[in-house]
Amino acid sequence: MTDSFTDKREGKTPEEGDAGARPAIPEGKAVYQSYDEKASGEVVYDIEPPPVSVTLARVPGSPMRLAFGDMAGFLFLVWLPILLAFIVPWEHFIPRTSLFGGISAVQLLIAFIIAFPPWIVLLLHLARGRLWDGIMDMLLWVIWECAVMITFCYLYPARAEQILGHATEYWTEMSRWIATGQGVESDPSQWVWIHLKNLVLLLVGGLVFGLPALMMGVLQLNYMNFYVAKCLLASESPLHTLPIAWHFYSIMRVVGFIILASTMFQICLRLVRRAPVTALTLWSGVIIGLLFVVADGLLKLWYAERVRLMLRVLTDI
Repeated sequence: MTDSFTDKREGKTPEEGDAGARPAIPEGKAVYQSYDEKASGEVVYDIEPPPVSVTLARVPGSPMRLAFGDMAGFLFLVWLPILLAFIVPWEHFIPRTSLFGGISAVQLLIAFIIAFPPWIVLLLHLARGRLWDGIMDMLLWVIWECAVMITFCYLYPARAEQILGHATEYWTEMSRWIATGQGVESDPSQWVWIHLKNLVLLLVGGLVFGLPALMMGVLQLNYMNFYVAKCLLASESPLHTLPIAWHFYSIMRVVGFIILASTMFQICLRLVRRAPVTALTLWSGVIIGLLFVVADGLLKLWYAERVRLMLRVLTDI
């Protein structure tokens, strides 16, 4: 900082004996507009603050929520994949071979067709470290996917049975449970291990860039949707049956699995692409996801029999 002082009124310096001299202003500092001398002889400066430029912050848009703002996004993400799954005769192009777990090549392809568009949306979020934005969009996608898939399964149950993996087996098991109270749903020693196995596979699939986990989720989600549609077909009051058939505790599991799979996918991108996400965000995903999964188990343990009795009354099973 310079020691030179200049009085703007008279052009004098301190060496010339002017007590009212004004210090020279360092470059880049505030601009002194005027000064006044008080009784004490102290020089007081009025400072003009630097000009403030106001820029309106642009909130980053959510790909899924923006897409659902128009019909084109809805058609691409939900309606078109399911429509293709039902109307294209995939069996004419793909041999009927069983790959693993009783899933055929056609059923695996259908899961890929339905899972791929939302996976792209999730990838766009997680590459920027927006884990919870991605999770919210996946939850939105699941709501619409279930609504469209249940509608198609209700209208075309025979076709749905062909293209959805484990649809027939799941309906057979669940209809027997509704009618008799016997089955996996009534035996915690069986369904606990099934849920744990699915959870482990989901976590591993999430770490492998997320797509295997999402395809697995689509398989499980859609045989549940097929079961719900069959309950509606067996009921004289489908609207009353719908919220009961889609078990509320199963919804908790779906939410938990989405959160956990998305978090594992985010961890994968953090390791591979250095996605900008904090450890706190990752831990929140793991903890909240596990809480939903645990809540599913506890609610199922307490309320599964009550749900069965309500479905027994509402349907002709």
